[in-house]
Amino acid sequence: MIFNEVFDYCYHVLRGTAASVRDAYDRKRYNRALLALRCQNYFLGASFQNVTGAAGVIGVGRTQPLERPLIVRGGGVNAIFIGGTGLYFDVPESGAVNLIVERSGPSRMQINRNALRSSHYFSSGEAQYWELDWPQPLVLDPNEVILVTFNQVSACQPNTLYNVGFYGVVVDEKMRCEETLVYDLKQQIVNTIPKPRYIHLKTTAGGGTIVLPGIGNNERAVANTIEVPEHMLILGWRRFMVGMGPHVGVALSTTIRAVVTGGPAFSRIEIPVNAFEYFNSMDAGYFRFAVPHFIPKGSSLSLSITSSITRQQDQFEGEIELLCVTI
Repeated sequence: MIFNEVFDYCYHVLRGTAASVRDAYDRKRYNRALLALRCQNYFLGASFQNVTGAAGVIGVGRTQPLERPLIVRGGGVNAIFIGGTGLYFDVPESGAVNLIVERSGPSRMQINRNALRSSHYFSSGEAQYWELDWPQPLVLDPNEVILVTFNQVSACQPNTLYNVGFYGVVVDEKMRCEETLVYDLKQQIVNTIPKPRYIHLKTTAGGGTIVLPGIGNNERAVANTIEVPEHMLILGWRRFMVGMGPHVGVALSTTIRAVVTGGPAFSRIEIPVNAFEYFNSMDAGYFRFAVPHFIPKGSSLSLSITSSITRQQDQFEGEIELLCVTI
């Protein structure tokens, strides 16, 4: 959407008709910034580990209950074999799993009554296409959870872990900022046009990467971005080798939490990395948030990651890239 708006504006600039569309264009930029200030992205996950790999096994995973209402936009599915090699597999190698996605509690609008075939929703490790997006959003009530029933239709490798990730937003009644920030936003909109930005999270010991302190259980590291020179929106992210370490017979438990210095929190709860796909090539796509996240001018994004790793390459090769635009 932002791409199309900026493209149209650039087109009118080159055509010589920018003055007639500038006011409407600036109002969209301003409203988008206010939306980001009133909303916060949430990420939830549900998992099932087939220890035996046999067909016919049924498991149930559930998301974390929240204290606030949550607008759920959609989700996606992936799988990993944790029996010793730690490789991400596509559907033929990881077996077929049918999914039933339901809301907890009586008298609820159910998400699907029939089984969803996982072969329609898996990626092959190169990028998450998020084809579990709903035709329309739905609202989860406080303390309500999403229940995912996994039905192993065909045999898979023993100790295959299936993950379903969901993403959505919560809404604050009031904007979480000072009035002076709103004034600064208006001034930036008047004086500039949006520009694309790519920001990387990296640790002090890493030359552009996220380096964990060692190999072992619950290793923890903190990574930071640069201080942004202008008010910006984070539209999405992609990650590589974060939480990808092989664990013989043990489910991965990598979580991340990100906060903005001098601004609203990026996520109030730990993000379950394993429920979201990773990307292994530069041309792979980004996971885009339900609502952009706002970073004030002069602030940086800090990430704390907790992971259990068994390979040295997983200690040094973690990368998270953020797709951003200026307000």
